[in-house]
Amino acid sequence: MPQILEKCYEYNIEMHVLFIDFKQAFDSVDKQNTIQILQELRIPNKLVRLIKMTIQNMEASVKIENLTSNPFSISSGVRQGNPLSATIFNLISILSFHRVHYVVCFLLGISPVSEV
Repeated sequence: MPQILEKCYEYNIEMHVLFIDFKQAFDSVDKQNTIQILQELRIPNKLVRLIKMTIQNMEASVKIENLTSNPFSISSGVRQGNPLSATIFNLISILSFHRVHYVVCFLLGISPVSEV
């Protein structure tokens, strides 16, 4: 990264850098937004309904030694370790990056390179 920045400075090339903190990213996924994003990406309705079934009505309990808590509802996030969760997160990230791209292009007064 430092070399890229140095070369951009050396050749007077404008550069914009965006840093995103993915810490606890799976825990922060909003379920309702997820469904809307999947529909916006034109994912087939049948698949959206199946995904909705897997991310809604999630419950968990905590076990410490031999004691287990009562189940409680999980209102945000997706299941970690589930391959579908990584795919959902990647789809959301792709759309988010495209949106940032369009905003930056608008602010810079340039034409966006690609569409979703």
